[in-house]
Amino acid sequence: MVQQSFSIGGETTLRLHVRRAGGDLRLIGTDESYLRLQGDGDEADFAPQYQSGDLTMDVREDCTLFVPRALHVTIDGPVGELQALELAGDFSLEAARGDVTLKSLTGRVQLGAVSGDAQIAGAGAVAVGDVQGDLTASDIALSLRVGNIAGDADVRAAQLAELGSVRGDLRADRINGDFTAGTISGDAKLTAVAGRAALGAVGGDARLAGVGNVGALQAGGDLYVDTALDGESEYRFAAGGDVTLALPRGTNAQIECMAGGDTLNQFEGNRKRGGRAASFTLGAGGARVRVQAGGDIKIKPREGEAMEFRFEIHREEMERAKDELKRAKDEMHRVRREIRAQVREQKAGIRRSVREDVEGAMRRSFTFNTPGFPFGGGPRPGAQKPMRDAAAPAKAGASEEERLEILKMLEQKRLTTEQAEMLLAALGDE
Repeated sequence: MVQQSFSIGGETTLRLHVRRAGGDLRLIGTDESYLRLQGDGDEADFAPQYQSGDLTMDVREDCTLFVPRALHVTIDGPVGELQALELAGDFSLEAARGDVTLKSLTGRVQLGAVSGDAQIAGAGAVAVGDVQGDLTASDIALSLRVGNIAGDADVRAAQLAELGSVRGDLRADRINGDFTAGTISGDAKLTAVAGRAALGAVGGDARLAGVGNVGALQAGGDLYVDTALDGESEYRFAAGGDVTLALPRGTNAQIECMAGGDTLNQFEGNRKRGGRAASFTLGAGGARVRVQAGGDIKIKPREGEAMEFRFEIHREEMERAKDELKRAKDEMHRVRREIRAQVREQKAGIRRSVREDVEGAMRRSFTFNTPGFPFGGGPRPGAQKPMRDAAAPAKAGASEEERLEILKMLEQKRLTTEQAEMLLAALGDE
């Protein structure tokens, strides 16, 4: 274990230069007035050098840096997995080869490319390069801007968010401003977006509820949109499956539909039309809406839809939490099985060791005390085995010399009490 402290002085920025990496790095903000390093291994695994706010070191083993929380922190060089907690200053990272976890950072955050997952819970303005894993971001006070995401993207409670393409699923909830994203290869679910939502093409299903404004959206599966319409704007919605458009009562719009199945207008008492083309005028007209679907099209009032949608979101979150709990329990059972197997192996080793010690002690005892077997060599060459008189009584118990030899080995701690008792029992003593 390595522990070393460095005096910060009047520095406001910590510049961490990593020469070589191999272990994980954790940064924890503290109320201390100095910088403190604590790590596994020995000092040669880190070789830290500090001068005027610049800390140069290796990270060959896992280590933790306790940092005065008000410092601005910048990191360059190779970094594997990284965690940063409770920092009040700005934080920047050149690149990460593993996962990045940031919690309770109140300043601005800038990350380069992340080769693993990126998890951010609490920050000011956040800018991230491409993410090769999943992105999870919540409680972003100002803005979130992220490049392309190879996995899933989950954004909760942000002022505004801008994402590149997402190869997995997208979920966004409680966005106070605008939300934009590129192409979504999986499903997309957005709820409670106060501003404008702009998405590229969605490969799977798309469900948007409680969204301030959606200009155009295309989905490969089903499409559900719950939004208000601007009076003079144009909207286009298209889906390979069914399309459901939930609008506030009193909406003024001219809606043109092209459906592979049926078209249902619940604003006019479940008025249903078959065939491909249908048009409706809601109120005095106004906004122009074009809807195209491979399946059915439904135009309905939005009342209660947002609540139902949010209930569905929370239900899915509970299911996901149950899955995580099940995986944690399975992992715990696996660890327990490994521990039991190790204990069984250790017990078997102890039994073998005790048995070998007792057998060795018995051989040594017979070697030194049995007539005709001096020095453990067995019978002398050419000597005949003495014949036992059939009428002679069997030997009852160990001889006095054997008992003294066993007690001597016990006193010298060459035998344990249990081994001595087993040896006496083997020699015939009760």
